[in-house]
Amino acid sequence: MKRILKAEKVLPSDVLYIGDETRDIDAAKETGLRIAAVTWGYNSAEALDAMGPHHVVSSPEELLGIAGEKR
Repeated sequence: MKRILKAEKVLPSDVLYIGDETRDIDAAKETGLRIAAVTWGYNSAEALDAMGPHHVVSSPEELLGIAGEKR
């Protein structure tokens, strides 16, 4: 992810990483990205929430509300 950010000249604070697994949360945190964990994927809402993402969302519509937020 760091390589992509550098190549695209994008700041981590300008990115919202969307993932459905606990390892997505770990990867986003390592890179300094905001993370929205979605509950309709691989891991349960409880497992995702325990990892401390910035957001836990249960519908695609919820993503629209947070996509434009800054850190």
